[in-house]
Amino acid sequence: MTSDVRAQVLPAAPSAAASATRIALAVLYALVVLRCAWVSDDAFITLRTVDNLVHGLGATWNPAERVQAYTHPLWMLLLTAGYSVWPSAWGVALALSLALSFATVVLLARVAGGTPGRTALALALLALSRSYVDYSTSGLENPLTHLLIVAFAARLVAPGEGAARLRWLSVIAGLGALNRLDTLLIFLPALALEAWRCRAVPVRTRLGTLALGFLPLVLWELFSLVYYGSLVPNTAYAKLGTGLGAGELALQGLRYLTSSALYDPAGALVLCVGLLLALLRGRRTPLAPLALGGLLYLGYTVRVGGDFMAGRFLAAPLLCAVLALCTLEREPVARSALLLVVTALGLSLALDASPLTRGAADAASGHIMEVNGYGVADERSFYFTGTGLFREDGAYGVDHPWNDRGMLMQQRGVSLAVLGNIGFAGYAAGPHTHIVDPLGLADPLLSRLPTAPGEWRVGHYVRDIPAGYLESLEHGRNEVRDPSVAALWDCVSRVTRGPLFTRERWVAIWRLNTGGCRAPGA
Repeated sequence: MTSDVRAQVLPAAPSAAASATRIALAVLYALVVLRCAWVSDDAFITLRTVDNLVHGLGATWNPAERVQAYTHPLWMLLLTAGYSVWPSAWGVALALSLALSFATVVLLARVAGGTPGRTALALALLALSRSYVDYSTSGLENPLTHLLIVAFAARLVAPGEGAARLRWLSVIAGLGALNRLDTLLIFLPALALEAWRCRAVPVRTRLGTLALGFLPLVLWELFSLVYYGSLVPNTAYAKLGTGLGAGELALQGLRYLTSSALYDPAGALVLCVGLLLALLRGRRTPLAPLALGGLLYLGYTVRVGGDFMAGRFLAAPLLCAVLALCTLEREPVARSALLLVVTALGLSLALDASPLTRGAADAASGHIMEVNGYGVADERSFYFTGTGLFREDGAYGVDHPWNDRGMLMQQRGVSLAVLGNIGFAGYAAGPHTHIVDPLGLADPLLSRLPTAPGEWRVGHYVRDIPAGYLESLEHGRNEVRDPSVAALWDCVSRVTRGPLFTRERWVAIWRLNTGGCRAPGA
């Protein structure tokens, strides 16, 4: 990767006409995203925390206990900033997602080389992907991840090397990890290569530069340890500490990739071709290391069992593939790029799966989710009827039975409830209803218990509620009947409910994080 390759993909001074064309193409792409915009139930899990934080109840899910029920701290903080100005959870989630997605494609057009042809190629490949378009909104952290990936790519293709370049890459990668920790895999290969290229710079200076870039992440981890008593979100315990074997999870991860490829054949084709070309012809693009990061991220996705949202975890690697494709040297790719676009378009339209033809009409009716045999579903189609921006009925906000259930609990003054779908219902119920989540996403005890035998769907690992646990929550004392679970609850409750700075709490934090407090069968 030489500086002349970087100069070829990022002209120093694009013409006014080229800039206008790029913006026009970005606007056309934005219209595709607008038409498909929606918000998921899972986004409202974070938004309940946001609501509590804005109203002075702390960064909590159930105000009585400090539990991190979200996986994206930076996104949560951004939502909090928006919500403090405009207290509409649905509106803020959509507005921020759309703004970040538009900023991403405007910057991507610059990274793609500044020419209308390359810009059109990049945006066409993304617009044909259900995975990328669907998760350009949804209320989850994907749009912020996408923007950070493109910002990282912009620094990679820009001329210049040395400590200053490493510093910027470290800052962006650190913010990416703060937004969602596992996306660090996407940035690591390029970051490591850049650190190696700066070998003329003293090792101490390079390490200091990397540390400075990751300082926000380090500060968050310190806060998380002090406030939540853990370095990882509660959702990590709920989804990774299930007791399922590594082989079983990896097989489910492969099934997730297969399901996502059927859900988004155009995106899967672009993903495979882009990553393959970038890795085979790495010297022709400065973004080959980013493509390698996308491949590592896919491997991690398989390792942890994939997800239940079809296409969600293909979106970021797909963006890496498109970036690599659009920064390959011009001559060898023009005809191949056109062929790829035509093939992707044909696949997309033939299977009626293109965002270009999707909208309100393809949304599921009757609030019935179609889940395939591997537990993977088209989440957007299911939720669009009740949360889409442009619905057939012209309504705005959230219109869903789960939201109605939460509002009813608030009206009736329900103080304790057991709910399996906690997003809409949890937010609508308000902070005065303590909600027990059998999946463990927002519950610090259940997340640490093994999955109930035979009762799991990927991302939905049901736990049996221990006898006496609900009574413990209701009466404020430990009434759990199983002695080993009762001991675990003593430890967990001291960490999540006790005063922050006591010796007993810090002993409990140590035991909880080093295996001194274990669930039965763990």
